[in-house]
Amino acid sequence: MRFSPGAFSSNKLRLDPVLTLGLIRLTGLEFFAYHGYHAAERDMGNRYRIDVEIATDFGPAAERDELAGTVNYEQVFALVRDRMAIPARLLEHIGYELCQAIRARFGQIARVQVEVTKFNPPLGGVCHAASVTVCWPDDFSPAN
Repeated sequence: MRFSPGAFSSNKLRLDPVLTLGLIRLTGLEFFAYHGYHAAERDMGNRYRIDVEIATDFGPAAERDELAGTVNYEQVFALVRDRMAIPARLLEHIGYELCQAIRARFGQIARVQVEVTKFNPPLGGVCHAASVTVCWPDDFSPAN
């Protein structure tokens, strides 16, 4: 971190402009939705969790404290909510479409990763959850 001359004058820290690549995460977004390969799953519905991780340069927002310089995660939530309202058969399809929608809405992002989790999938045995992770670009590196 480099400080500009006089950085501490007027009680405001001023940094030289640099790339501020960072991560924005929305974790634990929960929805009741009607997805599933079998018709009965789509009829009954189930609980789902979505986790989104976006890598982007949010330097302008960090420097000026303005929302316009970053990814608005309220809008990301709205994209996820709207997509979850449309029935699909596969978690992979939901993750793919969410990645595409986020990329289309926020062209400045460097990477997006979406994990789609289905609670208690009907497998005929005990399984707390099944999940898939979709990444763009496709250099898979799961979030921790």
